[in-house]
Amino acid sequence: MASANDTLGRVLAGRTEWARAEALLHEALSVRIKHDLLLYMPHGFDARAEVAAGLDSREEAARTLGIADRLRADLGLARWGPDERRFARLEDAVRSALGNDAYELAHRQGNEL
Repeated sequence: MASANDTLGRVLAGRTEWARAEALLHEALSVRIKHDLLLYMPHGFDARAEVAAGLDSREEAARTLGIADRLRADLGLARWGPDERRFARLEDAVRSALGNDAYELAHRQGNEL
């Protein structure tokens, strides 16, 4: 269920259907937390960051990217190769919109959660 909701949420985010994407990604995250499915959480937080940016919640996007980065570091994971460029562009867009200092602060806040 979590994987299906995550995949559909990411598809809807790609179509800029932010509200529906956010709801499905939230459901996926809830299931993963409940069942301690940690390996997929960074992927889900990346998708949630994309939705936050799409909803013009750029500080939330930066914090959420920080959470995803922390989870990957703690779990010894790397971002899936095909997603690298996509999320590098997202990070650049959010950093550009917020400014470097505000981005770094929000990212660090997420990383410290």
